[in-house]
Amino acid sequence: MTEYIIFGRSTCPWTQKAIELADELKYIFTYVEVPSVPSESMGIPFKDIAKEKNLKTVPCIFEVTCIGGFTEFEKNVDKKIT
Repeated sequence: MTEYIIFGRSTCPWTQKAIELADELKYIFTYVEVPSVPSESMGIPFKDIAKEKNLKTVPCIFEVTCIGGFTEFEKNVDKKIT
């Protein structure tokens, strides 16, 4: 099953709608609260991701796909290196 990460702000009605829809559909998701001024201290380069995807507002929703265990990960990495 596909998992999602929802980056948003608790004060944003669209973030709340995205969370409600994910709940209603029983999707697996992780919610990450984005401060007004995102920074590298969030543990991920959120500003870089937002810039790369041309995202200017929240929510920002990403699909996360499981590729398997170490063996599958190693094969996936090999494909990207060669």
